[in-house]
Amino acid sequence: VQAIHAALSGLDARFGFATDGLAALRQAREQRPDLVLLDMYMPGLDGLEVLRQLRADEALADTQVIVVTRYAFPEMEQRALEAGGVDFIAKPYSHAVLQARVRNVLRLKAQALAMRDAERAHWRRIGSARLARVVAAASDAIVTADAAGAIVLINAAACRMFGVDAAFQIGRPLQALL
Repeated sequence: VQAIHAALSGLDARFGFATDGLAALRQAREQRPDLVLLDMYMPGLDGLEVLRQLRADEALADTQVIVVTRYAFPEMEQRALEAGGVDFIAKPYSHAVLQARVRNVLRLKAQALAMRDAERAHWRRIGSARLARVVAAASDAIVTADAAGAIVLINAAACRMFGVDAAFQIGRPLQALL
């Protein structure tokens, strides 16, 4: 723990440490970290079981896990990666390599989250555009307002009913229209 902390001390990050599997899970659930460095062998739950439980927890789905262990044989690496680890680092390790791998994992996670957020925003825009087309074509009068009471949408049927032009109604108080 002290060696990993020393190796990563140059990174702009907050660190939390646990010395057994149950404490690691509890801490992950409380803090929802971006990244967990996990040893394969710990008191209580071993690293593979901690990794499986992290992956099973939907609230921790975005948490990246790098397995850091002195048990560096191919079968162990395979088991760690199949359980959901994103990288596997054998001890002893170079501080520079550990830092680079941590930075890469965090950068890739940030990119993936940015892409997911952009995709969600895209689908919200498409949904909003479709909704606007449906509302615009509706034969019933529809007016919506935001929490402050300002008109954000008014369809053609409502404009005919109130005898107003939609272009001049957006942003006006709903009470003024009514």
